Amino acid sequence: MTRFSRARPLADFDEPPELSAFDSGLPTVDAWLTEHAAEAEERGSARTFIVTADDGSVAGFSCLSMTSIARADGPKRLRANMPRQIPAVLIGRLARDARYTGMGLGASLMRDAMVRAVAAARSVGAAAILVDADAGAVAFYTAVGFRPTRVEGQLYVTMADVEATLNA
Repeated sequence: MTRFSRARPLADFDEPPELSAFDSGLPTVDAWLTEHAAEAEERGSARTFIVTADDGSVAGFSCLSMTSIARADGPKRLRANMPRQIPAVLIGRLARDARYTGMGLGASLMRDAMVRAVAAARSVGAAAILVDADAGAVAFYTAVGFRPTRVEGQLYVTMADVEATLNA
């Protein structure tokens, strides 16, 4: 049975993992990991967290950054008593290598991203987690509690709901 590491920041690897072999089945996601993750890390625009399999290959990753959503675009539940720009954590990417489908890795990556988002919200303030989900990923995100905003393809979950779920 394959074993997975805990998610680690890309910047924490002494030897960078081999990213080019990663194959989520979504070429744009794979290209972002191989062509942009390190640069985003260096610029400070996003943090990428890598999970490796016991053979050292990249099994999955997530990418987090801070963002906001215009109050007018947020659902009623999120807009109440909020500023014009509602602070949020963005899950910019979250994917697992297709070799590990059905092993619970996606759920594990999501939990890790949520734990990290809650920690960030406690430090700097964020009312929600946002994701811009393509049509193929909507079911995954809605299954873990995300709901649509007024922006096409954008989903959210409140930090209060995430904390309640993590503490359950």
